[in-house]
Amino acid sequence: MLPLSMQHFAVLAPPFSSHISALEALASQLIERGHAVTWFHQADARTFLVNQRISFCALGNQSHPAGSLTAMLKRAPDPVD
Repeated sequence: MLPLSMQHFAVLAPPFSSHISALEALASQLIERGHAVTWFHQADARTFLVNQRISFCALGNQSHPAGSLTAMLKRAPDPVD
C-alpha cells in the first residue's frame, strides 16, 4: 500500500510526440515529488518514453499487437484513406 502522501497517477494519451513529450515531462515531475506514474498504451508506445522511472502497462495486446502502431501513425494525418 502506498503512503498517504504518495499518489499513483495513470497516463493515457494519443501516441503523438507532442502529447507524449508534454505528459512525460509532467510524469517526470510527479515522480520527482515522490509519486508513482504508470503509462497505459499499446506495447509499441513504450519506445517513445525516455524516462525509465515511468511504469508502463501494455494494453490491447491481441487487438493491437506489437508493430501495429507504426501503421496507425502513418494513417493519422489522413484517416479517411
